[in-house]
Amino acid sequence: MNIAKGVFFYPGRPGTSIKRGAGSSNVAVVQGDHLAVIDPGVLPGGTFRNVLAEMSKDGLNPETISQVLLTHGHWDHMNAGGYLQEHFQAKIAVSHLDRALVENPDQFFEDFFQSGHMDFQKEIAPVPLWVLKLILWYSFGSQPVMKVDRLLTDGDRLEIGRTIEAVSLPGHTPGMTGYFVADCGVLISGDLFDFENSIGMDLTNFKSDLSSGLESMRKAVQLEPEAALPAHGKPIVGKENVRKQLEDGISTVHQYLEKIEKLLSESNMSLTVITDKLFPNEPVSLKGMTMMMLLNMLIFLEKEGRVSRRQIGKNWDWERK
Repeated sequence: MNIAKGVFFYPGRPGTSIKRGAGSSNVAVVQGDHLAVIDPGVLPGGTFRNVLAEMSKDGLNPETISQVLLTHGHWDHMNAGGYLQEHFQAKIAVSHLDRALVENPDQFFEDFFQSGHMDFQKEIAPVPLWVLKLILWYSFGSQPVMKVDRLLTDGDRLEIGRTIEAVSLPGHTPGMTGYFVADCGVLISGDLFDFENSIGMDLTNFKSDLSSGLESMRKAVQLEPEAALPAHGKPIVGKENVRKQLEDGISTVHQYLEKIEKLLSESNMSLTVITDKLFPNEPVSLKGMTMMMLLNMLIFLEKEGRVSRRQIGKNWDWERK
């Protein structure tokens, strides 16, 4: 799908079920003298090969792919990057803060054990670690070992015959990076927000930070993009539509913070009970991510002194302060 001059969007696959390729991110392609692919998604289930076929229909030659720009280092965004690096000698760029996630396939799990969220592991992922790894392997395939060719910081420019600017948008991960194509006003926003699998702002992993995410959403508003291409969900076209979606995402976060406080003012609750009350019909494939999002909200409220946690045996309850 052609979004703007030389900017193309290819939809990923919903994560509402557990099957090959499910949850693969959307793919954006920017055309200049050669091509830059932003978040190539995954190979299993024919996901990225379908993208290559659609690119050819749009008159784009995959042989001219020179750069793979990753918004961050999660499997659903970068799995096909190894294929592009091997077959097209494409150079891979990512934030210096997410480098380890790209170059070390086990870093994702190591981060979990070091995140301070282990107290809630049995609630969020009540299965042995090997089962979780098996599910990720089945959906996204084996994670290739990739070499990062360029480490990015905020404001770095990537040249492909036109300029793509790296925009630091931490929140989902510390290194979450958007890519702004200023000559047509398109922001490829990665997991800054996700209205397909989440409530808006994407706080669905154990290194997410709500405060940083709010700042990044406001930063994206200030860019005044003409279009925003999220990694999950539909593209947003039109300056006012983008602004409204971003502002709605900010507002929705505050609404859920209030809902959590209201629930806890009635009685103390575990993370599981809070999740079931706020999202009673959540698909099994998304429930863990939803619980992680709510845990990150609870941690934000805890830092602000608005809620606290207390241990009851091996479990934890949250209470209103």
